[in-house]
Amino acid sequence: FPYANKYDETKDAKIIANFFGTNHNVIEIFPNIVELLPKMVSHFDEPFGNPTSLLIYELTKETKKYATVALAGDGGDEVFGGYPRHKAVLLSKKFSFIPESFWEIIHKFIDFIPEDTSGNHLYRRLKIFVESMSSEEGYRYDRWVSYFSDNELNQLLKISIKYNKIVEELWNSLNIKDELTKALVIDLKTFLPNNLLYYGDIMSMANSFEVRFPLIDHKLVEFMVSIDSKYKINKGISKYILKKLMKNRLPKEIIDKPKLGLNPPMGIWIKNELKDVVGNYLSEENIKKREIFDYNFVKRLIYEHETGKKDRSLYIWSLIVLEEWFRQYID
Repeated sequence: FPYANKYDETKDAKIIANFFGTNHNVIEIFPNIVELLPKMVSHFDEPFGNPTSLLIYELTKETKKYATVALAGDGGDEVFGGYPRHKAVLLSKKFSFIPESFWEIIHKFIDFIPEDTSGNHLYRRLKIFVESMSSEEGYRYDRWVSYFSDNELNQLLKISIKYNKIVEELWNSLNIKDELTKALVIDLKTFLPNNLLYYGDIMSMANSFEVRFPLIDHKLVEFMVSIDSKYKINKGISKYILKKLMKNRLPKEIIDKPKLGLNPPMGIWIKNELKDVVGNYLSEENIKKREIFDYNFVKRLIYEHETGKKDRSLYIWSLIVLEEWFRQYID
């Protein structure tokens, strides 16, 4: 797809193929988001805001030309500790001696730093990390896996609703002393089944394609939950034990390469290819017709993203998906 050079792992895939002597096929995907959006929503039957589902749909559709079943590495981050937020758990523990008032002051300053809207989430994550450090651990982790903060939801919604803080409640209820292990267990109970595996199953089955996930075999999961966290993240190295086990079994450049998530360049698309879609779906007329969201806040989200002040791509996309769902199922 456009801007693929930033997301392209073809070179790495070829290294692996050559290393094992396997016959791999390069699949180029050029998704038409305008056509995919209603198709995706109709398959889910509910509003589902993760844009990676678009890529999975296209990927399984193309892969079906070569096979009917595939293995995928979903679950590896949740089992071995591979997400940036897992490192953040350890960092927050180190910085726990710093008073809340300090974090509140720092947040006021760094909130003015522009965010990268082309796919680099460093500054966005840094801001959320600093903002959440003045809160309890449960709320903090819930904030790291959420799109909208409580304050943003209060500004967005015109109606009063009660929403369950599932991650925060689970964090507070789990009797696990090790914070990193607790985070992984929460991901295994929430983020993995209700997000990754969910869209993987829906989108692959839409193409009559089956995906299997060996890294979430229950014996492997049980073992990894039972061992010390130093084997999951060690000296800033994520998936530490997995990388140690794979030493000499995989090329060094593959083991040492930076993590690259499977994400579409939604931030760029919203400012370019999807600009008309944003204007259509999130117009003042449509927003006010629903009588759910405050249009001025939605308008501000779009403005912040277009001007590069904040990366609001996931916020905007989720609202677009919701509007499409309304059109198909409510209107």
